[in-house]
Amino acid sequence: MTAAGITLHQRAARLVLDAKETWMCTREASQTLLPQLRLALLSTLAVPLVPALLKAMERQQISVKTMSFVRGTSRNHTHDLISREVDAAITSDGLYEHDSIERHELVQESFVLVLPRGTNLPCRDLRTLATKMPFLRYTSRTRSGQLIERHFRRLRLEIMPKYLFESPDDLVSAVAAGHGWSVVTPTQLAYSLSDPSTIEIWPFPKPGLSRTITLIARRGEIPNVAAQIANVCRQVLLKQVQPRIGAFMNDLPTAFCLAEEASQDEQLVDVI
Repeated sequence: MTAAGITLHQRAARLVLDAKETWMCTREASQTLLPQLRLALLSTLAVPLVPALLKAMERQQISVKTMSFVRGTSRNHTHDLISREVDAAITSDGLYEHDSIERHELVQESFVLVLPRGTNLPCRDLRTLATKMPFLRYTSRTRSGQLIERHFRRLRLEIMPKYLFESPDDLVSAVAAGHGWSVVTPTQLAYSLSDPSTIEIWPFPKPGLSRTITLIARRGEIPNVAAQIANVCRQVLLKQVQPRIGAFMNDLPTAFCLAEEASQDEQLVDVI
């Protein structure tokens, strides 16, 4: 060998050894439990998801030692994720403007109209409906409120809300009590509606409006754990949430569609 060849051989040998050691360390790290995970999630899905996630952790199906749960709105979740206040979020804002975000889509759902039972009002024309009964809406602090506001603006609908809410529970209760009509999603109804007989559910007039609920995390930081959590969430949505929604929305089967992101080889864990 030339002097240059000897130097290259020596350095290359060290690089190959470093690569092997790095691979071994990475594999060992991936098999150990993450000390702590801070998960933010929508209040509308916390009721079914939290118990299932706890059960999966106890069965070591999620590689985390301790997990803290944070409820709230999508706006707060995305801000907390970017500022590293949380490690992952189940939210309706996929942060598609950020390339550094890992995403696992869970479900796509269409907004629907909800009215008090027995109102017998036209639901195909929102302008006419707004003249007959007050409009109730989410505040602009919420992702749903922003989506509805922008959608109405695109359709040039000047429908001013009489009451604004941040909580799905409060909004649905106000509709059920006869204070007006609103625009909500199936998951917002699923665990906020105590008595389905108190409201009427109608399709949203075309063009429709939808949102996607996604598990997001900072790319490359918790890839295995993020996939494990998404796996649990999909099973809960399939076995618990979808049947619950179908019980009072059987006339609108396409309003709630599970994401098909999971591969066929991905096995669903038994957490129900």
